[in-house]
Amino acid sequence: AAANEVARCLLKLDGSLGGPAMVCGGRELMVGDLVMVADDASDRVDVDGVRLPPVGVLGTVAVLDHDRGEVEIDFSIAGVQRIAAEGPAASAITYGYAELAQRPSAPLIDLRLLPPLPDLSIGTVEGSDVEIELVP
Repeated sequence: AAANEVARCLLKLDGSLGGPAMVCGGRELMVGDLVMVADDASDRVDVDGVRLPPVGVLGTVAVLDHDRGEVEIDFSIAGVQRIAAEGPAASAITYGYAELAQRPSAPLIDLRLLPPLPDLSIGTVEGSDVEIELVP
């Protein structure tokens, strides 16, 4: 979860995400956010009664309708679906920017950004126990 937050913060800082933001299922969303279906239980349906795509499917937030309290997400394999920001389907949506993989032979965590972020300046933090390496 923290890896997704870091990736999203970088995109907010460089202006890749458009506002104003809307809270959907407890998460702040902005136009341009990359999201993923994390739960496809039978009650996870959009405002038109269509089930969400399978777990792991990525989508991009296309429209935030503050008046209706709805989010339009363009899913890569399912097309555009409208989700009520406070409905059951909203809790099935999570950020889709990063995945973590623990290496069995070392205490390193490999952070992969999905898709790779635009050009970023990388630096080191003195005295930190954390090493961040972004690999294209």
